[in-house]
Amino acid sequence: MNKLLLNESPLIILPSLALELGLNEAIFLQQLHYWILKSSIELDNKNWVYRTTKEWEKEFPFWSILTIKRIIN
Repeated sequence: MNKLLLNESPLIILPSLALELGLNEAIFLQQLHYWILKSSIELDNKNWVYRTTKEWEKEFPFWSILTIKRIIN
């Protein structure tokens, strides 16, 4: 169990964001923000990210595709 606590990059969210949006939505939005900052795709001076639900499922293996779709909607 101890190895599971520190051997990969953590998901970080603010409790205030989770209170405002809900926990799942806050987790997703924080990761989307992270990827937008790293993105090199620019349109109208804004960075963009394109990912399929299958790609998001790899990012969030603890959610089903249906859950991911609900969060996005």
